Amino acid sequence: MTVSTLYAAAVEAVRQNGLPDYDGTFAGHTIGLEAREFPYTVGPTEKLNDHFLPPTSDIPLEVGTVLNLEVPCGVFGTGGMQIEYSLIVTASGYEFLVPQERHLEVVP
Repeated sequence: MTVSTLYAAAVEAVRQNGLPDYDGTFAGHTIGLEAREFPYTVGPTEKLNDHFLPPTSDIPLEVGTVLNLEVPCGVFGTGGMQIEYSLIVTASGYEFLVPQERHLEVVP
């Protein structure tokens, strides 16, 4: 899977699950030995102009790549949230680095 494919899938999932007008500018970033490693941001394809990098940011995510997948959402005047999952890309998909049970808590 490429970075832009993952980004498009994340945006579409948010749209289909309650925010039809969602237009997030990114869907996460890589992590590793450096704070953020190439391709840095999981988002739409960007042209790159650097002798040490490929021509675009749209590269395949290799097995072993560690990602912080996130979809920041905000509604002006109401509030916002940002849910993040750290995962590693595997040969068959992905695996969460830390098990996370998430629930929406409603406080009266």
